[in-house]
Amino acid sequence: MSLRSLIFGIIGAALLAPVAVVPVCAETCTIDLSLSPNPPQCGVPWLQENCSLSFVNTTAEDYTGAGYCIVTWVDVSAGTGPYVMGGRLELDLAAIDGVTSVEIDIYEAHMAGSTRAFLYSGGIQIGNASSASTLGQTLVLSAAPGASKLAVSAHEAGVWAIRLIGDTLVDGREPTWGFIKALY
Repeated sequence: MSLRSLIFGIIGAALLAPVAVVPVCAETCTIDLSLSPNPPQCGVPWLQENCSLSFVNTTAEDYTGAGYCIVTWVDVSAGTGPYVMGGRLELDLAAIDGVTSVEIDIYEAHMAGSTRAFLYSGGIQIGNASSASTLGQTLVLSAAPGASKLAVSAHEAGVWAIRLIGDTLVDGREPTWGFIKALY
């Protein structure tokens, strides 16, 4: 066996190893919405903590009814971030495994029940919560295995932070294989 074959065999074997799946956040992954795009725009996704987020039109299950996406920005003593005046914030959870619960910090400015949170698995709703009063509060959802999307809809509310909680949150994408061609 030539030295070139030996080196290529060692390097080739190392390069064909699977990419390791590493934790995204240890036990709690906090999405600070004061770091979201300002001004917020409907239909323009952004990435934070390995999750894709976007403001989209409301659906029939939202308090406002279907077809609204009105979001602005506020910086008040109660918090800083997007102020949803009839819209829905969607968070794609497909890239994270191990979520056991979700907490959403909001400031309800309309009325109890008008800010709602929904968990989905494959397009089927598996959990929901709604505001219990006006002013600041935290909505809590238990996440079943396979939760793939979170949606938070509001009529008039600030959405300050989302916490994804689990024993260990990991990147849920499949490991990939790769190689490079020798340059000789």
